[in-house]
Amino acid sequence: MKNKMWLETWDEMNARHDRERRETLQTLSDGGYTQTEAAAILKRSVSFLNTYVQRYGINWKEKRQGGKPHVAK
Repeated sequence: MKNKMWLETWDEMNARHDRERRETLQTLSDGGYTQTEAAAILKRSVSFLNTYVQRYGINWKEKRQGGKPHVAK
């Protein structure tokens, strides 16, 4: 019996790539990176990254920048 090498189908490969992209973006978000910082790391535009995040429902944690901090009354 010959050893057969297992290969992914095209659909399996695309699904794996999509999952890896989502996991990478979620990791960057969880790590506290802004979308601007993540876009620079991934060498993509911020608008590309933002569109991808919105399209795939990635929960990007927002950093509040500038302004006055919220004070509870």
